This record gives sequence, structure tokens and C-alpha cells, in this order.
Amino acid sequence: MHDLVHDLALSVATEEVSHVNYDTRNIFYGTHHLLFSAVRLEEKEFPHFLLKLNKVRSFSFQFKVGPISKTFVDALIKTFSYFRILDLNGSECEEVPGSVGKLKHLRMLNFPKKGHAEGLTSLQRLVICHCDDLGSLLGGMKNFTALRLLSIYKCPSLTSFPTESMKYLTSLEILWMSKCEKLNLLAEEDTMKELPRGFLSLKLRDIPKLKELPRGFENAAATIKYIKIEHCPSFEILPQWLIKCTSLMKLELVNCALLESLPLGMHQLTTLRYLCIMNCFENLGRKCKWGTGEYWPWISQIPVIHLK
Repeated sequence: MHDLVHDLALSVATEEVSHVNYDTRNIFYGTHHLLFSAVRLEEKEFPHFLLKLNKVRSFSFQFKVGPISKTFVDALIKTFSYFRILDLNGSECEEVPGSVGKLKHLRMLNFPKKGHAEGLTSLQRLVICHCDDLGSLLGGMKNFTALRLLSIYKCPSLTSFPTESMKYLTSLEILWMSKCEKLNLLAEEDTMKELPRGFLSLKLRDIPKLKELPRGFENAAATIKYIKIEHCPSFEILPQWLIKCTSLMKLELVNCALLESLPLGMHQLTTLRYLCIMNCFENLGRKCKWGTGEYWPWISQIPVIHLK
């Protein structure tokens, strides 16, 4: 996940990238992207030589830097008011200051701890990762009307989505969730009904309590193009509404040991170009067997099929 954010940062800041630490002496003042490397930041003030850089648009850590103080982050935000990308992954940040809401140009925020992100009406990508104590998503979600990608990774205490906030994410296209051991999506059926009709991509990985997809995803059946369910040991059934996914191009089902059937009418998915079924229930593999399986007439028109 950090590689993804790092690549996105570099794509925004292709003009000038500077690798800096507290010993840096020479730096180009037209720098657009800062890759910062240091340790024990909880004991250090924000480097004064960076205060002169008024063209910085993105910031990330070059490697895991350990604990970092709220004071450091607050100074970072106040210094670079034109941030497009702020990536705090790799740090053990106490809390993201409320001042992050003043970054009106911010397009992507990646933070590993709790915080306040209200006011970010231009935010397009939000990555929440390594939040051990996060039980529910931050209340400021209703302000993220421009949000297109929401990625949640390694939040072991997360149990649900906010019941009133999802309906405000009217621009959401991509939802990726991984390693959320306590998350129960079925407990929030009413919330998931609010998914926007322009929703495109769903990836769920290592969600042990996931037994089936919430019915609310049917709201996006006409537009969703990609679905991946991986390492979900309790996942046992694909919804019948899947055949309504008239734009679906790629379907991946990996390491879902209890999944043993496909929905009736799979042959109606005429846009499907790639189907991957790996390490699911043994009978499912036999039913999909090339040329002779029970489900083969349903899937034979798919150009690329990967079975194992």
C-alpha cells in the first residue's frame, strides 16, 4: 500500500524531487516533492531550512521513521499550505492536527493514526492504514464530496462504516479494504445502500467476518467494473444480483475456502473479460473445469479464465 501512495506522489511531483534529512545543506528551492528521512522525530523540531520552500506540493517519508510529534505535523501543514499530497505513512503519528482541514488544495491524504480531516472538500484519495485503535471511520466523512478512492488497510479494531456518512461520498469510485479483522459489513446494510451509482472498483482482502457482499452494492451494479475478494475464509456465496453487473470486466475470487458456487445466469455477464478462481472450495473448481464442468457453459465466453 505504501508503494501505491509513493507512486502516486511521484506522479504528481515529476518536476522536482528532493531527498532531505536534518543534515541536508543544499536543496533546490523549486522542489515540488519532499522525501524525508530521519528518526526520533518526536524529539526534534521541524527543520527550519524547509521553511523557505514555497513550491512544495507533496510530502512523504522515505522509510519508516517511527514516532513523530503532533507539533512536527502541525508545522508541516502550516508551512506547506499548497499540498496536493500528504503521506504520513511510515510514521507513528500521535494525531493528525485539525489544521489539515485548511489544506484546500489537498487531493490525497494518507495517515496512520486518528485525526480530524474535516473541511477537505477537494480531497480525492484517502488512505487510512495501521490505525490499531480506530473503531469507526472519522465523522468528517460527510465533507468528502470529491472523494474518489477510499482505502482502509490494517485497522484491526474497525467494526463498521459510519451509518450516516457514506451517502455523502457521491463521487466515490474505488473502495479497497484489507486486514480489518473485526469489520462486519453486513451489520451496516443501510449504510451500504448509499453507495453512489458511479462506483467502479471493489477490493476486499483479509476480512474474516465477510460471508457475502452487502445487498447495498447492488446499487452500483450497472457501473462496477472490478470485484476482487481475497483471503476471506468465511465468504461462502456470491449474490444473485451479480448478473446485473452489466459493466463488470474483471472478477477475482482467491482463497475463499467456503465458496462453492456461482450465481445462476453467469453467461449474462457479456462484458466480463477476466475470471480468476483460485483456492476456493474444491467443488467449485470441478464445476468450472474446462469443457466438462457444470459451470463451463456459463463462463466459456470469457476471454481469459484462470482456475486453480
